Amino acid sequence: MKQTLSLQELGDWFVRNPTLGEILDRSGESQRPPLLIFEHADHLYSVSRGYGVGVKPEDYLDAFAAYIERNRDMLPVLTIDPSAHHRAEA
Repeated sequence: MKQTLSLQELGDWFVRNPTLGEILDRSGESQRPPLLIFEHADHLYSVSRGYGVGVKPEDYLDAFAAYIERNRDMLPVLTIDPSAHHRAEA
């Protein structure tokens, strides 16, 4: 639903939401990466050696290939035809 505000209503809205002006005034990218803060504790679920469920690099590659095959329809990047794109277009 589209809402239309008069200039007075819009001005009043900005007065009630003063931090929005600061956000809109920002330009360009920050020099620092954002600081992400999580309020939950980290949990260690397991420790293993090797390549996931496999014990050799070949097992990891086979498991990864199976994952790609099982999730082919859910991974949009797999629908891109690389022959349709050229480096000059990037």
